[in-house]
Amino acid sequence: MLERLLWRCLRPGAHGDEDGGLAAQLLPLPDETVLVFRTDCADFRFGLPADRLRVSDLLFFRRSAIRPGETDLLFVELKGGDYERGHEQLVNAMDVVLAPLEPAPAATPGWSECSSRTTPLRPTKKSGGDRCARNCGLG
Repeated sequence: MLERLLWRCLRPGAHGDEDGGLAAQLLPLPDETVLVFRTDCADFRFGLPADRLRVSDLLFFRRSAIRPGETDLLFVELKGGDYERGHEQLVNAMDVVLAPLEPAPAATPGWSECSSRTTPLRPTKKSGGDRCARNCGLG
């Protein structure tokens, strides 16, 4: 899955994306790298079990030279409504991406608190709707 994510879903040079009039962006600070992956696409969903086909829209990867050894993954579902479905999409994407990582997410300190936390983000002028996101730090 991680190879497919890198080769097929990476948005080179982008720091954000939009879907259905909603947008998310994460601009890098100095000495910081931000990568954006489009997870709501056929390439990402290829080979997933039928119960995992609904996934969130984006995955942001952030790494800072100031915080060596720490990596942030931000899963984003751009949603104007139906938050229950959005929650399902976030959980599915997190499970698919984090499952092959070691140590397993369930064994990672703080994972249970992170997987149960949903953070609503304020809409941008462009979006006019609400958004939800999940953020997990892996380090």
